[in-house]
Amino acid sequence: MDNHAHLLIQERVDDVSTIVKRISSSYVYWYNKKYERVGYLFQELKKKPDIKRVKKY
Repeated sequence: MDNHAHLLIQERVDDVSTIVKRISSSYVYWYNKKYERVGYLFQELKKKPDIKRVKKY
């Protein structure tokens, strides 16, 4: 499968979450520049329902 990658990360100075954050932000920067877009890359993935509009049972 060429649609994802697996990383084996060994902590030395920074923790894993910091390393993944740097990798993600670098990828988003590259992707946005390549496809001439702006904003978050994954912004549409997390949609929460409007609680005020959800009817209670």
